[in-house]
Amino acid sequence: MLLWSIYPQWGWGADDAAQALAYLKRFASVTVLNGHIHQGMQKVEGAVSFRTARSTAFPQPALTRATAPARSKCRPPG
Repeated sequence: MLLWSIYPQWGWGADDAAQALAYLKRFASVTVLNGHIHQGMQKVEGAVSFRTARSTAFPQPALTRATAPARSKCRPPG
């Protein structure tokens, strides 16, 4: 679940993220890692540090350089 609306146009966000983050406010320090969007990004909001990870297997285009996320081009073996 993305707790940071990274790019809502591509569906990279969650409607209930604000509610989930409210549960984390009682902690002095929180790190949220999203590794499934294939973009290297970071953001700090209060005591919450957001990080994303870039994939080496299936990179996505830069958010502002494409109209949609890339689709996997898997081919059956043989």
